[in-house]
Parts: sequence; C-alpha cells; structure tokens
Amino acid sequence: MLIATFEHAIYNSIGTVTDSDVMPQALHEILQWTSENHILCHWVPHRKVLIFPDPISDKMLNQLLAFGIKNLIETNSPYPLIQRDLLFAAAPLTIGDIVFQPGTFTLIAGPCSVESRSMIHETAAFLSELGIPILRGGTYKARTSPYHFQGYGHDALNDMRTAASQFGMKMLTEVVSEELVEPISEVSDILQVGSRNAQNFQLLKRIGIQPKPVVIKRGFMNTLEEFLLAAEYIALMGNHQILLCERGIRTFEPWTRNTLDISAIPLMQQQSYLPVIVDPSHAAGRTDLVLPLVKAALAVGAQGAMIEVHPNPSAALSDGKQTLDFNQFTELVREIEHTAKRLGIHLQHLEKNDLGLLMQL
Repeated sequence: MLIATFEHAIYNSIGTVTDSDVMPQALHEILQWTSENHILCHWVPHRKVLIFPDPISDKMLNQLLAFGIKNLIETNSPYPLIQRDLLFAAAPLTIGDIVFQPGTFTLIAGPCSVESRSMIHETAAFLSELGIPILRGGTYKARTSPYHFQGYGHDALNDMRTAASQFGMKMLTEVVSEELVEPISEVSDILQVGSRNAQNFQLLKRIGIQPKPVVIKRGFMNTLEEFLLAAEYIALMGNHQILLCERGIRTFEPWTRNTLDISAIPLMQQQSYLPVIVDPSHAAGRTDLVLPLVKAALAVGAQGAMIEVHPNPSAALSDGKQTLDFNQFTELVREIEHTAKRLGIHLQHLEKNDLGLLMQL
C-alpha cells in the first residue's frame, strides 16, 4: 500500500497541516489518470492524502512524482488511517467534557432498551446522581429472533433525548440500518454500531459521513484485523471520532454468553491510536461477572466500560439476566473508584458532581 500527498510532510496531528499548498488541478489530473489506467486510488480529503492499495510500478511512481506528489510512504498496514504512529499523531477523543485518553476511564450506562418515558427518566436521574456522563439505551433493537422485542423506535429515541438533556448527560444509541443514520444523528450525541452490523459496510460508510462520535462494537466472530478494518471504513469516509468496543467473542464456552477478549485491549492499542472500551454486560451475559470484567479491563488499559443498568432487571424487556439494578451498579461504581485510585487512573465520571450517592455509602 502506498500513501501519497502533495504536502512536504504528512499531517502532524488531526486537523493540522505542516504545509497546506495543495494542488487541486494536479489532484484532478491524478484521479483522471488513475481512472484511465484502472489504478485503484482513494482520495481522503480530510487528510489530504491519496491511498493506493495495490502495488505501484516504477513507471507509475515516476508519473505520480511528475504530477507534483512530494511525499510517499509505503506501508504494509491494512488500516493506514487508524494505524498508530504511521501517518497521524494520536489525539484524545473529546465528547463534551469527556476525554478518552490513556490514564482515564469513563463509565457509560443505561438500559438495554428504552421501555418507557418514566423508566428512562428514572434511570437517567439515578445515573446522573452518580456522575455518569453518558446514557446508553436501545431505541431501535437488532435482535436475533424476529419475535423478540425490537424497541419502541422513534418514541424511545425522543424519550431518551429528553432524559439525557434534562440531567446533563450525553446520549448514545445504536443505529441498526442505513435509513436510520440521519434521523438518529439528529438526536443522539453518539452513534453505536452493534456487533451484528460490524461488517455491514454500507452502514459503516454512511455513518462515516456523520460528524458524530461513533462506538463500534467488535463483531462476535471478528478477528482483530477485521474489527480494525471495520473502523477504517468509518475513518475513510471522514469520521475519526471512533471508539472501539470489545464486547466479547463467540467461543465454545457455555458458562458465559460470550468470552471477553481481554488481550484484545492492549493488542488494539498497539495497532491503533483509537481509544478502546469494553462491554462486560454482553460479554458475560450474567451480572456476577460484570464487576470483575470491568476491573480486568481497567487494569490492562481500557478507557471505559459500557454497562447495562435497569430499575428492575427481572422485568426488563431484553437482556435482564446481564443487567445490574441500581444497588448493584452503585456498588460497582464504588469498587471501580477504589481500583482506579490504586492504578493511578482518573475516573472521569466522578468529576460531574459531588459524588451524590457515593458519599452516603
């Protein structure tokens, strides 16, 4: 793979160019030349680089230089736009007051499904008292069985938006299909690509156009390279506000719903500058493992965890067995606070207020 630019130097950080003397006429000529010669080429305007995924002959290389190309980088990386230390310096992902970067940890919490206005309001009120900055919840649901609860859609989306705004929280919900990308983007602060859609490439490209942070979950049968390539689809379309979420993979082990791949966290951080979070709820499929899995993820460098919380999990319309009630989640927050302090990690959600319920424990 060859990376080419009109600049004397590649971007030194996201959004910063060392030499902005771009040649639009030469770019037009290059794109016309590659088309006429059947050379696969991707122009990435937000990075001002040309990517040639196939080998380039010496003759073609000389032609590129004649067009005014000033910098060429050859790489074996299949995901150059998100590759650590290849083209672009790592930059923290900022969502409002929340910064995803090494040395920080953020809790994201909420119900699997938004079941009613009163339920999401009660949950948001509780979570905000604990200082949780991001409210998660399913409005449109991708379910394995067509007979299972599919979510309340538009009504749930609006109810969740109202609750998140009322309590000063950011909103995160899943986009399950291409036609829902724009409607959900207009309402939600953060978009989510679920495990089942991790290789829905048309959806990934459409989400990549949106100027919103994206949480992409690892497909339950994805290798790490396949997972990173899914993120590269989003980055190629212009969106680099990406959070990678390890949510467990399917193995032969029947005691858990999935197997949380703890090793994936440092491995992805070696390969990519994108922040990594975990979803222990879907990985375990049972409440008793959520806390130890969050602790393990925290210890190996994850920058956050997404946890399912419900006022009454036994009555939940989906995934009740893996969902924490309010008391269980309060205990989890207290335990994670202690673990983070011992590890010297800043637990960002505790910045939001005077710790509310925690101070009463």
